[in-house]
Amino acid sequence: IRPTEAFGHFLACLADFDQIEEVPLPANLRPSVQLRPYQRHGVNWLCFLQRFGLNGILADDMGLGKTLQTLAAVERAREIGGSPLPVLIICPTSVMLNWRSEIGKFLEQSETLLFHGPSRGRQVERMTAAADAPADSPGLFVITSFDCARIDHDTLNRIPWLYVIVDEGHTIKNPDAKRSKAIKTIPGRHKLALTGTPIQNKLEELW
Repeated sequence: IRPTEAFGHFLACLADFDQIEEVPLPANLRPSVQLRPYQRHGVNWLCFLQRFGLNGILADDMGLGKTLQTLAAVERAREIGGSPLPVLIICPTSVMLNWRSEIGKFLEQSETLLFHGPSRGRQVERMTAAADAPADSPGLFVITSFDCARIDHDTLNRIPWLYVIVDEGHTIKNPDAKRSKAIKTIPGRHKLALTGTPIQNKLEELW
């Protein structure tokens, strides 16, 4: 087997994480936002995954800035690709409003939509339109719950997502659960799980 030069570079990066490149922070981050060194490493890692078309897990303890690192990586992907595709965030109902608040706190320009409750059927058109928006449009973040993602996965499957982000990713640690299967079918150019407990019992949970 003779790997291409690009694939050889990829293998070298995997073998030596020191080769993961430092990336500039996206322009859409508010000037007041300051990332700590470990958070910069996290953003570099997420952008490394983006560059090679890999999905991943960001496993930091609670309160260490997983949301900020994730938003920086998402905006970096939008900046590089000029992609208007929306981003889907699946999380516990209890933190949906927190995600909306954090997006407004960290980003200069953005739009958020809470896909939740009995009126969510009327929001599908807006989500679909976001995929065809001009490249310079503020990125749309669609925030939904685990239950809505399971119940409406057929609807969510029809939308091309730039990122599918699962917060509290250990919620789908059981690959045989209906919720896990439904969420894993939602298509995203990039997929990311956020969790403070990536392994609780066995390695299968990572998968």
